[in-house]
Amino acid sequence: MRHRGILAAAVWFVGSIAFAQTPPVRLSVGTAGTSGILGFNLVANDGTSFLVRVAVSAGDSGAVIAGKVAAAVIPSTWAASVGSEGVTFLHYNGSAWTDVSEVDGVQNTADASITLSTAGAQAQVDVTLSPMVAASGYDAHGAASFLTLHISGEPSPLTMVLRPGQAPSSVIDGLVQYLQRAGIGFSYTRVSPNQVRIHLRFATSWVSLQTSDTSLQNGAAVSEKSLNASTGLIDR
Repeated sequence: MRHRGILAAAVWFVGSIAFAQTPPVRLSVGTAGTSGILGFNLVANDGTSFLVRVAVSAGDSGAVIAGKVAAAVIPSTWAASVGSEGVTFLHYNGSAWTDVSEVDGVQNTADASITLSTAGAQAQVDVTLSPMVAASGYDAHGAASFLTLHISGEPSPLTMVLRPGQAPSSVIDGLVQYLQRAGIGFSYTRVSPNQVRIHLRFATSWVSLQTSDTSLQNGAAVSEKSLNASTGLIDR
């Protein structure tokens, strides 16, 4: 009986560890409108980080870009897994492989949409614009530029046409107005004039960001972190 008790305790302990593991953040990228660079930081549960940077060509599909991202994750302690819905990442902490539950500072200069998502857990999202980079008002083809934000739970995205010289704080003003009109399942905080933080509570929590602005592309970043909280999720 004592051995059975020990075995049961071991099963409970291992199961508790598995249950407590934070789900991964998935990255997916839309088709590139122009050639450019996609860059971001992977952050492991132990705080270790790894910078990923890949060159993207105009017309690259999401699948092609996902393959380039996976090929760029070359250190032996990091790995990437490409699926039909994007790329997830793993980190070896010296004793086990763990899901990467934080993807920080995703930027791209290729006029492609960036979507970060988490399934089965709440998520924290940061949208940040560099205070040093104002909008040019134009895309790579000389047309009026835009910025689009879409979050889980909302049927429609926000698309803003950007003005030449528009300040980053003014763009964040527009994002905050969109969030103020949005429905249930999230909360937000304006961390600074140029940053907004969104707390999503959906069965699948995701954010999508895209800007075609030739200047703002160099200063717009989105991050997502899975939170170890799976209660109260809204299935939308």
